[in-house]
Amino acid sequence: MTAELLNVLVGAAVTDKDFCQALLNNPGRTARRFGLGPDEVEALSGIRALSLSEFAGQLMTWMPRDSIAGFYASAN
Repeated sequence: MTAELLNVLVGAAVTDKDFCQALLNNPGRTARRFGLGPDEVEALSGIRALSLSEFAGQLMTWMPRDSIAGFYASAN
C-alpha cells in the first residue's frame, strides 16, 4: 500500500462527510470501493475508530516506517 494512495483515501474522508462516515463504519468495504487491493482491504478492515483522527492514527501505526518517511519527504 503506498503512502500516496492512503493520503488520497484520508483526503477524500476529510472533504466528503458521507465517505468519511462509510470509512469509519466499514473501512474494509469502503477500501474495496476505493480500488484498494486485497492486502490493503484486509489491513484497513482491522481499524476500529470513532473519528477520522483516530483512523489516521491507527493507519500511521500500521504503515511501515519507510513508507511514512518517504511520504513526508515527497510532501515538502
